Amino acid sequence: RVWVDGEELVESHVVHASGPAGTYVVPADRLFLLGDNRTGSSDSRTWPEPYVSASAVLGKAIWFRS
Repeated sequence: RVWVDGEELVESHVVHASGPAGTYVVPADRLFLLGDNRTGSSDSRTWPEPYVSASAVLGKAIWFRS
């Protein structure tokens, strides 16, 4: 489960999430990245430095409505 500012994040797309667990306090100027395939994702939970600067993120979000 993921909690943000004391509230549980509802993630209906994540089924049977498992993998590395822990408590992380994300600095205000950083991001903590989680893959939506939690059992097979290499994400902030497994990286040596889990917090990423927003300026280091490159990409384009695409949303499809079905």
